[in-house]
Amino acid sequence: MRKAYELGRANACAFAGCRPTVVAVDDILFRKPVEIGSLLLLSSQVCYTEGMYVQVRVHSEVLDPLTQQHNTTNVFHFTFRLEKDVPAVSMDGKRHFDGTMRNQC
Repeated sequence: MRKAYELGRANACAFAGCRPTVVAVDDILFRKPVEIGSLLLLSSQVCYTEGMYVQVRVHSEVLDPLTQQHNTTNVFHFTFRLEKDVPAVSMDGKRHFDGTMRNQC
């Protein structure tokens, strides 16, 4: 989970050009356990922005080196607040962003 957070934060920072502050961690989906010594692949994308907020999705999967099979283990959604407004991005993340902002009030 720490690696996913660090990747999500780095992605938000690279996207916005400033340091993000985490507002919420939402919808952590645990599909499979990750065995010690597994080859873990993480990917991250900015999936929604609104004003000074950015929603980042991190996808985690395990690679079996013998079969070359990939299996999703977790999906994370992080909401970050930035120091400035960012360009608009609107995709799947809007649902997660709206849920996070409702829970903050």
